[in-house]
Amino acid sequence: MSGYRIPTHPRATADPIRFRFDGRELVGREGDTLAAALLANGIRLVGRSFKYHRPRGIMGHGFAEPNALVRVGDTPNLPATLIPLTPGLEAVSQNRWPNLAFDIGALNGLFGPLLSAGFYYKSFIWPRWELFEPLIRRAAGLGRAPDAPDKARYASDTLSTEVLVVGAGLAGTAAALAAANAGAKVLLVDSGAIAPPDHPGIRILSRTTALGYHDNNLLTLIEEVGASGVRQRLWKVRAGRVVLATGTFERPLLFHGNDRPGVMLAGSVRHYLETHGVAPGRRAVFAVADDDGLATAQLAAEAGIEIAALLDLRRGERIHRAIGRSTVRAAEIELADGRKQRIACDLIAMSGGRSPAVQLFTQSGGKLRHEPGLGAFVPDQPARDVRSCGAARGIFDEQQARADGAAAGLWAATGTEPPAALYPTEPAPVPPLPPAGDKAFIDFQTDATTDDFRQAVAENYRSPEHVKRYTVWGMGVDQGKLGAANGVAALAALQGIEPGAVGTTKFRPPFAPLAFGALATGHGIGRQFRRWRHLPAHHWHAAMGAAFEDYGWLRPTHYPMGAETIEQAAQREALAVRTTCGLLDSSSYGKIELQGPQAAEFLDRIALDPISDMPVGTIRHSLFLDELATPLDDVGIARLADDHFLLTISSDANDHLLDWLERWHQCEWPLDLLIHDATAQWAVFTLTGPNARAVLAASGCDIPLSAGDFPHAAIRTGRLAGEPVRIQRISFTGEASYEVAVAADAAESLAAHLMVCGQPHGLTPFGLDALDLLRIEKGYFHAGVDTDSRTRPADIGWSGNPAAKPQDYLGKRTLLHPAAARRNATHLVSLHPLDPAITLPIGAHIIGGSSHPSQGTVTSSGFSPMLNRGLSLALLENGHHRTGETVEIWSEGQTWKAQVAPRCSFDRNGERLNV
Repeated sequence: MSGYRIPTHPRATADPIRFRFDGRELVGREGDTLAAALLANGIRLVGRSFKYHRPRGIMGHGFAEPNALVRVGDTPNLPATLIPLTPGLEAVSQNRWPNLAFDIGALNGLFGPLLSAGFYYKSFIWPRWELFEPLIRRAAGLGRAPDAPDKARYASDTLSTEVLVVGAGLAGTAAALAAANAGAKVLLVDSGAIAPPDHPGIRILSRTTALGYHDNNLLTLIEEVGASGVRQRLWKVRAGRVVLATGTFERPLLFHGNDRPGVMLAGSVRHYLETHGVAPGRRAVFAVADDDGLATAQLAAEAGIEIAALLDLRRGERIHRAIGRSTVRAAEIELADGRKQRIACDLIAMSGGRSPAVQLFTQSGGKLRHEPGLGAFVPDQPARDVRSCGAARGIFDEQQARADGAAAGLWAATGTEPPAALYPTEPAPVPPLPPAGDKAFIDFQTDATTDDFRQAVAENYRSPEHVKRYTVWGMGVDQGKLGAANGVAALAALQGIEPGAVGTTKFRPPFAPLAFGALATGHGIGRQFRRWRHLPAHHWHAAMGAAFEDYGWLRPTHYPMGAETIEQAAQREALAVRTTCGLLDSSSYGKIELQGPQAAEFLDRIALDPISDMPVGTIRHSLFLDELATPLDDVGIARLADDHFLLTISSDANDHLLDWLERWHQCEWPLDLLIHDATAQWAVFTLTGPNARAVLAASGCDIPLSAGDFPHAAIRTGRLAGEPVRIQRISFTGEASYEVAVAADAAESLAAHLMVCGQPHGLTPFGLDALDLLRIEKGYFHAGVDTDSRTRPADIGWSGNPAAKPQDYLGKRTLLHPAAARRNATHLVSLHPLDPAITLPIGAHIIGGSSHPSQGTVTSSGFSPMLNRGLSLALLENGHHRTGETVEIWSEGQTWKAQVAPRCSFDRNGERLNV
């Protein structure tokens, strides 16, 4: 047992708190963190490392803790240094099996040469990556994600302030007071408890961490509430000016075994001594790089810790290696004259200096520079409305830091620039890298060693961003806060350049982990995350017995009768459409209106087909393409007037295409027109089938309905049952169809009226499953289902010469490129299984290709009630030229034979449509 409480410290007499760690009952004191209580109970081993499962102990405090990650309740990966001790707390160590003391995963250390940097790219590729991938994925990660929904409650709030000060240390408190004294409204936040400043102009948020610095001085904060049943509150704060007093991170030293339990940061030893009255060891070796480290050693000696050795890196003294396995037993040190000594100890307190916490500063857009006198990167060129102060910009002297904070606060309130910082002129000590073969860890959480960095540089990785991804340096829960500076120093030494020439990795938000529930607050959780949109006639459909599914809108999929299955109901409904008449609620289809003198010119640039020559009252079915000529959606474009168009768009594409149209209009072609989404204003019911005209005539429609007066691809306005309506003849079933649009609040009355009028004509409501069967029979494609990013209009049967349209339009240049006529294109075709009872599974592969095992995939599939057979649409290589060929389809070990047929399998001449 090494750790103990200092009997003269006030914490020693605080109220006792019972808690459990790995099932063992322990006692801490009120005010302790879990880490402090574990150290006070002599608990050294608290976890196992990510890759090698090496024993790990508490190394730091606050955010600077890479090792002591525990699970509390269902929440994994919580740093023990940030968990307040509460009665009954139960914490469990992670990344070990069967237990912490005896972990089978430690065998990974025997295979170290196979698990070096980038091993998953090299070591396990041969003979088959597929054999190793499942094992690697199961072994990866820290902790276990919870299976059950999060029961905790979260909150969110917004705030605006003239001055935001992040950090309530000496400099931060001085900055807040100076800004408030100058008349500014100030918000002061800190991750710990804050003593309220004696000023009415300062508002405080304690136990609140700044997560990210975003555009226009928007900062996100997370508050640990713990009261009123709320776990965390997410703040979005807009500030006029921001002062960053975020402090520093202490740099660990690089030596063999620097990860063993009992090796700690000197500043953290001081924290546990001063704040918690806990001594992490009884006999210590101190290795430090500055006067602050020497002062910590003096403090430890006064607390009763025996100082076995005090090494000053500035004199050339250093630790060579830590000795011990589950805890430190001794240290091998190297003196300035090169002599080595072995010293028994149970604590190694190390400090390689301090590095300013610059994460938020760089997120604000500020630039860094390397300061040799500190051996660290410091803020250099700030963004317009942010300044760093105190230790956060490399000013470590307490008196100077307080003055620098006051100057920064005055700047925030008045605009008076703070004076430039003065740094030591003597370069900070830079110990040599440990020799090859030593287990010296740069990133303790991801097990990235100096040898990993050697290997990365030997394999020509130079940029910190590349090395980060190759070695997983800085990619743990702590984002490499302790290892960032040492990683840059190691890269510089291995390349023979200065650290300033190496640079840093990009510091991304969030600065600290937070619960997903906090991010979701305000956006809805569960069903509220993406709220269902109900059709205007939703209650009418429910009364008709509809079964619903979420398609963005809650839409009827089928109307089961009795004990019908989904398939039986869909086939009955589809057959009714083909033989009598069907009623489909099409209200969710996008209805975007474009109006203005240049609306036609705009659409000429957007649509594949010419639009400006359309007569008023007609509809043109066209494609919208992106710049690479990939179909985004097939759109019905109706001309209501010379300057007024109505676009009918697929339900799932409407929101995206609305934004897409607005982007082209506002950013590229600011023509004289307005774009309006009218989807929610109208309810639309589609009458489709041989008796559709008869049902419409019986409903009291005052629009002439003969084929001559109202042909296919036309739009008319009038009244139906006294309600103003707009009717389009446009079909997604292959039957004569009338899309009747009425004001949304008249939806249910219109639906009921049409059903009554249609009863003598066999009118049947049908859902999306039946519609899918009908479109597959006709070979109508669904963009994004029957197309992919390689699809071009000709591949799905869109005829025409791309150069025939004189106007330029999106995708035209791509279509005119010689590559657009590629011979191996996948074409949309129909597949008829040789066994008509078979319905091919969607996603099945068409196998037997010469260059690749797969020649294509089945995209849509169903059983056709009219053809009494299974029927599929598929994207097949060179499919338009393979009609009549028999192909083999494979899925999950099963194979079938099918014949390639033209895309349209029913009414290929369109005789049923044009009546």
